[in-house]
Amino acid sequence: ARADEYHDRLVRAFTNALTPAAETGEMSRAVIRRRSQMLAATTFGMWLTVRFDRLAAARLCDSVTAEIRSWVGDAPAIRR
Repeated sequence: ARADEYHDRLVRAFTNALTPAAETGEMSRAVIRRRSQMLAATTFGMWLTVRFDRLAAARLCDSVTAEIRSWVGDAPAIRR
């Protein structure tokens, strides 16, 4: 039960971090929900991986970083 609670808190934290993107029209709320779930699962995966293979965990972090950076190109142009 504690793992479920922690997972839920982690998803909420990612959702809270991404919510301003919905408010500016950069991401839809559905995209934010999907990405928050993915980021939480990835976080758990990284924590598990680092326990048995630090180099693999580092590569995973690099891959996740590249993926997150690609999200910027997904956003429509925002008029200011």
